[in-house]
Amino acid sequence: MKIIHNAEKKLLQERIRQCNFTIRKYEESVKELKSSLQSKVSTEINNQILTLFEKTHSSHFEMAKSRQRQKFDRLLISKEEIRSRQTLEIPTLIGQSGERSVLMKGLNFSVTPSKIPVDEIVAATELACNQPKEKSQAESLRNEVVKIVSKSKPPRPNISRAEREAIKALAKDDSIVILLADKGRTTVILNKQDYHNKVKALLDDTNTYEKLTSDPTRAIKNKLIQTLKEWRKEERIPNYLYNQLYPTAENVPKFYGLPKIHKKDVPLRPIVSSIGSVMYDTAKFLAKIMKPLVGLNSHHIVNSEDFVNKIAELEVPPRQKLVSYDVSSLFTSIPINEAIPVVRAKLGSDQSLPDRCPLDIAQLSVLLEMCLSSTYFTFQGEFYKQKKGAAMGSPISPVV
Repeated sequence: MKIIHNAEKKLLQERIRQCNFTIRKYEESVKELKSSLQSKVSTEINNQILTLFEKTHSSHFEMAKSRQRQKFDRLLISKEEIRSRQTLEIPTLIGQSGERSVLMKGLNFSVTPSKIPVDEIVAATELACNQPKEKSQAESLRNEVVKIVSKSKPPRPNISRAEREAIKALAKDDSIVILLADKGRTTVILNKQDYHNKVKALLDDTNTYEKLTSDPTRAIKNKLIQTLKEWRKEERIPNYLYNQLYPTAENVPKFYGLPKIHKKDVPLRPIVSSIGSVMYDTAKFLAKIMKPLVGLNSHHIVNSEDFVNKIAELEVPPRQKLVSYDVSSLFTSIPINEAIPVVRAKLGSDQSLPDRCPLDIAQLSVLLEMCLSSTYFTFQGEFYKQKKGAAMGSPISPVV
């Protein structure tokens, strides 16, 4: 935040400097014009022109000043509205000023650590050193990291003591759930029981979800390990990729909901976090390989700006209408059995694939099927399976 503030301040100072420079140039031009005018007309006419000039200048100045003042006032109002929207509070749930203050910062606000996270730095360094490179490079990296960490000091705190205590208190409060809104980056505080009831209502949809009697994590992990070992034995996968895809974590994907505060009764958008799960690294790898294939057709829209540019010169014929459609439950609506052959065909037509990936199309298809079929998750200690569509929360699903 401090870096952003300093950058904004420097940009504003540069803008002011440029404006002052422009003003001085205009003042010099006015001075030259006055001198030229004085030499060409009588004193009486010159005074009349200058009087008219001063009145016109004063009128335009006041109009411009009024416009800028209105803009400034709107900015202040907008800022207060943004701050008030940043936290949607259910009455009586939040009372302490410290709690309100820290929640107003938003869930993306990063609190400076009270100590250097040495363990995390060491783990990240070792992970980097395990990538394919010369041993001397890995050792040099370790030495450099040790040198930097030994001289490092914790950064200055960016929250007050009251706010730090508020974070601890909120973490211990078992009666509420703090979430990010589905849209708008707003922080939402819900009563935990109300939140659980909303989630249960989603999971009770037997057409989409099925409750499992046991945790399938170990079975999925064993299947992936067996596949990778067979490929390594057949020398169909390089060691670095084998190590990259080999599952070490066993985190179960977790289900949660994002409140749609712009809709009546604040329904939830279902989300599954698969970070650290058995298939997560494999899904990330596949997403990286397949992402260049996205958008290679005339029906693809990159974003809202791309859409606006494409329809800017579109003329709708008489008696016709331009309409928009919203896909309900997009991921669960993807037909997996039809999607995989389409992906295979796209990969087959990609001439750059051998340069980007050491695996063949058959191997990629096996991994893709495993990722897309790994649609289980947990909520409140119970296990569920998504019965249709692509796995929510998997990095590969948006690409597919």
